[in-house]
Amino acid sequence: MQSGLAFGLGSPVLAALRPERMDEAAKTLARATGEGQVAAAVLHVVQGKNSFTRSFGRAASADAMFLLGSISKPISMTALMTLIERGEFKLDDPVKKFLPQFVGDHRDDVTMRHLLTHVSGLPDQLPENNELRSKHAPLSEFVEHTIRTPLQFAPGSKYQYNPSGVTPRGLGWNVGLSAGSKECSEKTFGHTGSTGTIAWADPATRTICVVLTSLPAQAMQPHPRDLAANAIAASVW
Repeated sequence: MQSGLAFGLGSPVLAALRPERMDEAAKTLARATGEGQVAAAVLHVVQGKNSFTRSFGRAASADAMFLLGSISKPISMTALMTLIERGEFKLDDPVKKFLPQFVGDHRDDVTMRHLLTHVSGLPDQLPENNELRSKHAPLSEFVEHTIRTPLQFAPGSKYQYNPSGVTPRGLGWNVGLSAGSKECSEKTFGHTGSTGTIAWADPATRTICVVLTSLPAQAMQPHPRDLAANAIAASVW
């Protein structure tokens, strides 16, 4: 990785930055993607009027599209509701209308509304979830397994979160030390949760840090997102 990361260290606002920690953050994500622990990652840091962005692994650029986990569900929900407004489908349409293989064992009764409100009967995690995530399986393979997975209850009879829904999960916005990384101030606010993403803003140092990865938070400890974000937080003190 290039040393210093072109952060304009000569400005008064950035005088306290420690370039070696910035390099450490980038090298952490480069190592994680290089060793196959994470398929794709993006690091974006803003302090004052300066910014720094790097992409890693399958993320060919900072604008690349890759699996972000549950943090992408609000975006998916917005897209689906746009299709409803256009008359492309109805909430009470059966899922089998779009996935003809999704039949049998009460699957015929599952509607789009059931998926969107987590009452479809599908489990929270597929039995093969860890295996599929470990090998960075494509979305199509997750769909194939989901189609074959038995329902845990009759559609509409019970609420249970499942990843096939598109309502938010793993999203939380906190304020204070628990909202950011080590060495952030008590004024920090940001995102924490079960996704592979961490994002915080620390008014005390005028720093914004966003680390996007394709690996869920619980899949690896310590998680590369946390190691990278910790290095960013330590670089401004």
